[in-house]
Amino acid sequence: MEESVIATEENRKLLSSECVIYLKVSIPAQLERMKGGRTPLLSIADMKAFLDKQHLERDHLFEEIATLTIDSISVEEDVNKIMNCLSNKNMAKQSKEKVYESFDEIVEWYDDARTKTLME
Repeated sequence: MEESVIATEENRKLLSSECVIYLKVSIPAQLERMKGGRTPLLSIADMKAFLDKQHLERDHLFEEIATLTIDSISVEEDVNKIMNCLSNKNMAKQSKEKVYESFDEIVEWYDDARTKTLME
């Protein structure tokens, strides 16, 4: 398994004491989302095979440490599920707008990284 946050036992131990939200996305959904004009950062000939391997290696690790698992549908529905769960558990410290802002920052980072990769 390639290096990832979830790969090492030490990291999983550290994460298990935190609030970890696992957004579970099916491979068909991932492939469909990639069609939306975004190109993957990695140059991979068979993306489905790559994603199959990633899911096989990592899904059980994420499930093992996740505080909350969300079957991902859309950004808005996912955020609503997360906010509902966190507020029900009295864990919500940020408003919905802050969660969207954080998501927007992640998307911006991804777009910047993708653009940099394409320009190299």
